[in-house]
Amino acid sequence: VLQQRAPILKRKRETTCAAIMSWIQSAGFSRMVLVCSADATLRTDAELGPGLFFASSPADGGERESALHLRKLSGERLAMVLGSSSIPLRLLDSSRKNNFPMTLTVAFTSEGDNVQDGVMSAACLNALLQWIEGDTVRWRPPPSWSHMDGSA
Repeated sequence: VLQQRAPILKRKRETTCAAIMSWIQSAGFSRMVLVCSADATLRTDAELGPGLFFASSPADGGERESALHLRKLSGERLAMVLGSSSIPLRLLDSSRKNNFPMTLTVAFTSEGDNVQDGVMSAACLNALLQWIEGDTVRWRPPPSWSHMDGSA
């Protein structure tokens, strides 16, 4: 699991993406799954409602994502939602060029308490990657998330 918690300097984006892709391939990863969020105000009417969206490299195929009823984002729409020079978009482009399997999941989120968005993402990733078998997995946020953003 790799989490980006701060923006990468503009002049370092390309080298950072190249370094991440190189590390993933040299470490022997068979697939990359990148979890992202996007500003909920960027949603179109057709994108309203719960659920995650995805994009994938041709090497990944996206069949499993479609079976999980994730909606696909691609092309200009994906670039608009994530930002045309974003790290996730650059990694997706790099995975396409390197014929490396990659799935990018996108959750539209708003400011405030996003605990349920995190739970939804965990459940989706479990269904996608099958970490824990069964449909009755109960995801709980860590105790450190209590009272975040004024939630009680």
